[in-house]
Amino acid sequence: YGSDLERDDWEFGVSLSTLRELGASNSGLRWLVCGGLAEHAVETTRAHDATRSFRQPPRPLFSKRACFKLTSAGATLARAIKGGHRSARRPPTSAAQDAFSTDRAVDSNLPSWDRNRLELKVGPVVALRFTIPAPAQEMILAAFEEAAWPQRIDSPLVEDHGRAGGADLLETVEALNRAQKRPLIQFCHDAGQCVRWETAAGRASPTTGAR
Repeated sequence: YGSDLERDDWEFGVSLSTLRELGASNSGLRWLVCGGLAEHAVETTRAHDATRSFRQPPRPLFSKRACFKLTSAGATLARAIKGGHRSARRPPTSAAQDAFSTDRAVDSNLPSWDRNRLELKVGPVVALRFTIPAPAQEMILAAFEEAAWPQRIDSPLVEDHGRAGGADLLETVEALNRAQKRPLIQFCHDAGQCVRWETAAGRASPTTGAR
């Protein structure tokens, strides 16, 4: 669209939510970005702005406001995979075909946090539902949801009343594990600075990449 109208490609940047609906995974998107086939940025457009605006993150961080566009090399490879042109500079690989595929379902094992219902789900199964406010636990779940559930995030908790942030984080992580009606997710912490998750069976989470 940008090329046809001779406009900035970012005016037609595709949102992460749209790509999720088409079955794009974090691994596929990261493969495209790190391979120079796509660019990504975080949208900063406000309601009164006449044009869309973006900022470039320091590393691939797929938050809810992330948007993507193909590079010239990515467009060439996409056409080759779809059969439009056979002059791609490199042959389509299985990883490329997987990244450009639009008929895969989003990983059903990926957790999701509904801040309105105060529910943590793994696929369709409710693992945790708060009946009373739990601000620290909710803050961690909201941070994972905002970052599209990478395996590891920096702790969003801040030090309070002179207590060490690590101690607060340890208590919060343990509370998250205890609060689950069905223990589907195991939360852990790294030296009081980061939070990790994995399935309760000990299998690594389906999403790769760290924030």
